[in-house]
Amino acid sequence: MSPRMRKRLPLNLLLFLFSLGASILILEVVLRVVSPEASDLGAVAGSEPARFFPDSDSADSLTGYDPDIGWRNVPGVSGTYRGPDEAVWRVKINSRGYRDREHDPVKEAGVRRVAFLGDSFAWGYGLRDEERLSNLTAAAFPGIEVFNLGLVGTSTDQQCLILERAAPAVAPDGVVLLVHDTDIWHNALSANYGKPKPHFVFEDGRLELRGIPVPTSPSPVGETIAGGENGAKEAGVGIKGFLGRHSRLYRLVAERLKRVGPVRDILEAVGAVEPAPDSEYNVTLTAAIIGRMRESAELVGAESFVVILIPSKELIESCSGHYLIRDMELIRREEESAALAVRLRDVGFDVIELGPEFIDHARKGETLYFDGDNHWNARANQLAVERLIPVLQELGYGGTGRKR
Repeated sequence: MSPRMRKRLPLNLLLFLFSLGASILILEVVLRVVSPEASDLGAVAGSEPARFFPDSDSADSLTGYDPDIGWRNVPGVSGTYRGPDEAVWRVKINSRGYRDREHDPVKEAGVRRVAFLGDSFAWGYGLRDEERLSNLTAAAFPGIEVFNLGLVGTSTDQQCLILERAAPAVAPDGVVLLVHDTDIWHNALSANYGKPKPHFVFEDGRLELRGIPVPTSPSPVGETIAGGENGAKEAGVGIKGFLGRHSRLYRLVAERLKRVGPVRDILEAVGAVEPAPDSEYNVTLTAAIIGRMRESAELVGAESFVVILIPSKELIESCSGHYLIRDMELIRREEESAALAVRLRDVGFDVIELGPEFIDHARKGETLYFDGDNHWNARANQLAVERLIPVLQELGYGGTGRKR
């Protein structure tokens, strides 16, 4: 290398780095201009986690270890949550370990009971009690007693076990189960977001429960609930966390391009990512778990079982034109939810699919999820109860509400 070339090398390197930085900045700006409403091109990487502040006379921890479920609400805990979108809401866990009022163990004559089950969407993440789907249903049907058995971060397999534990005491006449589109995949896993849980396998036409007792988590289930796919991921930290919060380009590359079909195939081939889930098996497994739940409810006298399929925020925004790229994972979620609905209807379940209606409302500019989080806001719960009311009326529950 000539002396002249050696002198020019630092300058060329500096020009290269400057050009690279300028290109990245331009791409970042272009993404924000082309898709100004896409606040997150892959999950809510930048959301600040919600914080729980216990009352002075309450235990500090909202959740604790459970050998059969994985974790549970600690009975009697009360306090205040802050976030997302600066939301503030009170939480009171009853003596049986649910975010619900106290119930008389003896069913009142002439009163029918309905149990709600699900994850943080049923539990009411980000919502006051009166804004939750279960409470809205109770208000529309004065003649029924509503039990909220929701538990944050759980999947359908855990909710099955929650129902089996609670059913003898609750003796529900009906069950309303909320199934988030990510649950169909999570049901095949032995952990949710790094927290061990029980799980079922479906072999030779039957379910087999595994993972009981649940291993103790290497780190306690804490009070931090971040945006995540259904509210159980921890917020990113360090450089990756900073980029996730502030760079749309980084989120596009890190969170979404790896889910585009051809890119995913290459990454799987080199072992950079795990193989995509087996959708057919996961749908079959989830349908079998829900079937077991109905059998458990019928053993204590339940006559109705309604399944509400919850679309994720990403899916709604991708279908309503908010995303530049609609990746294979979102397509998989949509297809799995549709397939599950067919399976369940074929065996007599009442199924409410919220996806099409939510997409229609989102296209009209309505906000159904928190800006800084992937959970329903109060408006989405109102739309959900408007769909649920006529179904329950058709099942003979009466009620004062009407679909708008």
